[in-house]
Amino acid sequence: MGTIIRVEITEMAGRRWRWTSETDGFREGSGKLSDLPDGVGIGDRIPVEVARTRSGNVATRFVPPPGTRVQHSPPDDAAVSRPHPGMKRGLSVGDIVTARVRFSAKPGRPDCWRGSKRRPVLVVAIDGHSAHVRPIHDSNSFVRREGMGRRIRRWREAGLRKPSVVSSRVIDLDRSSLGRVVGRLHDADMRRLVPTKVP
Repeated sequence: MGTIIRVEITEMAGRRWRWTSETDGFREGSGKLSDLPDGVGIGDRIPVEVARTRSGNVATRFVPPPGTRVQHSPPDDAAVSRPHPGMKRGLSVGDIVTARVRFSAKPGRPDCWRGSKRRPVLVVAIDGHSAHVRPIHDSNSFVRREGMGRRIRRWREAGLRKPSVVSSRVIDLDRSSLGRVVGRLHDADMRRLVPTKVP
């Protein structure tokens, strides 16, 4: 039997996720995405059972609070078809929500996909059951360095955990695949970052 600790999700890629913790001896580690409950994303803090292995600290299972029914996330390459219970029903332009976004193995090669990752996205338009969104990246990411994104100036007010940029890439997602609401752009950033017409 392992040790039960609370960890913070720092990365989701491929079929694995990475975490950090303030617990001595279990500062960081990884786990299988299929072991996570549905709807969690980067920045969430969850209780898990952790075991030490030769390859490092591994989260072996999510530990739900007593009386909680858990739905596990689908495999990483599957579409998330159920809306998260906390999702806004009246989704609107300017909202920041979590979504699973595909990413390329080679920057600038949209035909060469490596996997997908759950990350915050900015809703820039809504069309029936579809949402047009722009992925949000760390301010030190390749997207920012290559000039393919614009900085969110009021990132704290938007509910983000660190300085971020909005990608210029617009992707279409089914609204039912969107996860929890992170926050909403400040009006000053709305005027700068949300186009009046989505390409």
